Amino acid sequence: MNIIPKVQPKSANYVCTWGVQNSLVRKFNLPNVAASGARDTLTEDYLFNHKYYHFMPDEYRSGLIFLLDDGWDVPYNSLQTSEAGPFGSLEPDGERWKSFGNTPKERLINLSKKLKELGYQGLGLWVSPQLPFSETEPDMEKARAHWEERAKWCSEADVMYWKVDWGLHSKSDGYREMMTKCVKKYAPNLIIEHAYGQDPFTSDKVTDETGKGMAEVCEYSDCFRTYDLAEQFEATDAYKRADVMLRNVDKTKFRHGVKCLVNIETPVSIAAGLGFNVGIMHYSRDMETLLKWQRIFPAFGIAEADYTSSAEKVTESKFFDVDPYFWLKVGGKLYSFDVPAVAARGTKLPDVKCDSEKPIILASENPNNGAYAVSAVRRTIEPNSGIIYPADVTIYPSSCKNPIGVFGYFKTLTVAPKAVISKDSRIYIQGMLAEEATDITNSVTLSDGKLVVDGMLLRKHGFADYERRELTSPAAVIKIV
Repeated sequence: MNIIPKVQPKSANYVCTWGVQNSLVRKFNLPNVAASGARDTLTEDYLFNHKYYHFMPDEYRSGLIFLLDDGWDVPYNSLQTSEAGPFGSLEPDGERWKSFGNTPKERLINLSKKLKELGYQGLGLWVSPQLPFSETEPDMEKARAHWEERAKWCSEADVMYWKVDWGLHSKSDGYREMMTKCVKKYAPNLIIEHAYGQDPFTSDKVTDETGKGMAEVCEYSDCFRTYDLAEQFEATDAYKRADVMLRNVDKTKFRHGVKCLVNIETPVSIAAGLGFNVGIMHYSRDMETLLKWQRIFPAFGIAEADYTSSAEKVTESKFFDVDPYFWLKVGGKLYSFDVPAVAARGTKLPDVKCDSEKPIILASENPNNGAYAVSAVRRTIEPNSGIIYPADVTIYPSSCKNPIGVFGYFKTLTVAPKAVISKDSRIYIQGMLAEEATDITNSVTLSDGKLVVDGMLLRKHGFADYERRELTSPAAVIKIV
């Protein structure tokens, strides 16, 4: 038996070039004043004549958008400054993409075709919410005409995604929503992502007021991005932002037909546990496990399920001896913030018992097919990072008939569905990267209509068929037949 489908379905997940852009700056020791070097590595030579950007295996590409990030539509040596600058044209730069056509629209069409030829689902674009060299106070009629024209171009080129990021009007809900209206009118198949800009290491300052600001952006977004993360708190910073936003969102205010997916960027444990999308910036086997799971459990929108989180909080903390990045001044400080110990979308909160510090446990039930996911998130508590706290976790899926995805380390996992599990049931488990499921009926406990699976068994099969050193945490799917 193979529980996991072979084909990667279409999705709003994307491969984002920004991570590779910055790695090439380091690789070739390029000057990078105001991120100009990172922009200058986004060219047709780097993109198509080398393998730097195409790190995802072919089998996943049909479900991934390839997104050209900051730099694709500006001249070489463009600087990120406090002024408008050349950003926002949505015209592939003629020098960067010289062999792709004589006009901006022609180059856009040919870029889209080329990326599809490489197996990707389609083309996505980083978009700055401004007109090039525009004034602080926008001429909304002029701006609307610009974005309507660009939406028409993108419809003709079959561009699939706009990642609307920083820019002169990035803090203006009115301007961003105007862009959404242009897309819905002239490129209705295009996914428009908005964001609420935040620096890494700011979760200690995130409040309900911040959450309300994020929630307002969700109201007109096909997708909401939780924004830039730093690796030291990649998962829990993203979770903190998502929690505050989801607790403050009002789904009755959603408009323009959006359901609002959440793009969490790269933390697999958060995306898996809460049914979020990802923006992939580097290759990892962990990301492969998530993409395999999403063949069963596609990400779903905020409007499609309720969110709850526990009153109980846990504290993340790390002391920084020096600044981790030149532009983030946290050196010599203890950075700490609280997050809910347990959270869930579309399902009851799991019960968690642990003799020591608790892990963060996230769960979700897919409103479209009933599949269930549970994730145990590693902790960071000064002076240690990536700490594993196995716990006894009980989950409450609506049905025992649907697949259950399990990510991370557990002491035991108890499955307690509304309808009791028959004693005659057969229990199968399959590592997310394994080719076949294994019958583990004789290795688990079935009693009182519940299934209890030992954490060591989850770990054994969750690490099946790939090299242990390449994986952060085990990942498997359970099927009750």
